[in-house]
Amino acid sequence: MAGSSYDEMMAAQYGPDGTLDPTFGTAGVVRISHDPTLSSTASDVALQQDGKAVLAGREFGAVSGSSLFDIAVARLNPDGTRDTSFGGGDGVVYLDLQGQQDEAAAVAVDSAGRIVVAGRSWVVLGNSDAVVVRLLPDGSLDSSFANQGVVVLNLRPLVIQLGDQIAIVGDLGKRLPPDAGQITIMQADQLRQAQRATHLLDTLGRFLPYLTLLIAALAVWIAKGRRRETLRGLAIGAIIAGLLVLALRRILGNHVVDALAGTDTSTESIRDAWNILTSLLVDGGRTLAGMGVIALVGVWYAGETRSGVAARRELAPLVARWEIAYGAAAAFLLILVWWGPTAQLRRAEFVLVFAILLGLGVWALRRMTMREHPDAANEPASAPFHRLRGSRGSSPPASTPPA
Repeated sequence: MAGSSYDEMMAAQYGPDGTLDPTFGTAGVVRISHDPTLSSTASDVALQQDGKAVLAGREFGAVSGSSLFDIAVARLNPDGTRDTSFGGGDGVVYLDLQGQQDEAAAVAVDSAGRIVVAGRSWVVLGNSDAVVVRLLPDGSLDSSFANQGVVVLNLRPLVIQLGDQIAIVGDLGKRLPPDAGQITIMQADQLRQAQRATHLLDTLGRFLPYLTLLIAALAVWIAKGRRRETLRGLAIGAIIAGLLVLALRRILGNHVVDALAGTDTSTESIRDAWNILTSLLVDGGRTLAGMGVIALVGVWYAGETRSGVAARRELAPLVARWEIAYGAAAAFLLILVWWGPTAQLRRAEFVLVFAILLGLGVWALRRMTMREHPDAANEPASAPFHRLRGSRGSSPPASTPPA
């Protein structure tokens, strides 16, 4: 059987007695996902004559440049492991049919081992079209299927509709040849090469943000004697860049909606479509600004301002105890992950990198505090709270009237 589990494509195999087959996958279950933090599901499964299982469904953002979902086809060996002879070596093929939501609903395997996938391709503010794709046994597109394996943009319906609306043009449907309005985009083998290239760009895009963070960390480390100023500049730059992205998205969104909208109803639909298509941009802007704010707080605590020096002095008994300092940082991270204000905080690799940077920041601030207040560990951890309570409860002495 096939379906989804925790937003991942899932296949399960049961024995004759109805229990999960322990020889298949992990305790009878196999999970497949391009990115476990994003949504994917299997809608149908077909068995080949050699015992291999073919799953078909959808995966969110598997093909670089696609907006929402792409068709996903996976092939498993009889023991549940991925068939490395299928697709690009990982046992999975992803197809972007240029719709915002492409998904497979059914799959079948013919006697020659070719895989036929049926589903739909849906465009925001557009129609949902039925699609049928045939793959060769190795997962590549079958160029002998349908229109000779050629990807075609068919403008014929649009041209005919235009002729029906303009009287001077007349009835184009009866006068146009069958292939009129069709533009050949690429051959099937070219599409496969383009998919591999976009997959490479997608992989690079996933690691470039972390490379940027690594370069920023190296810049701070190299700038000996000016590390605080360097970090402050990076933090302010991140905040400005994040806010600028959010502002430009709003301004451009209003311009795009006003330019495309014709009625009040279409305005709301176009605005919803814009919000969906630019949601990742908003998420990136918020993440950038948020990380800048956190870094700026650290710069303030380590700074030479009166409030920063006072904060280190008051919090020294707490910071001196590693279990309190690192425990507070861990609690802060867990709250962020539980809250999930951005999609980045639902990505395991981002949370890991953020946790490492947060730990290094706590280590540096704790080292600085201990150097300034070496006896802070001898004070009780409750000392800052007692001082705070005392400062709030104390009142200035009453003035004595002159004799």
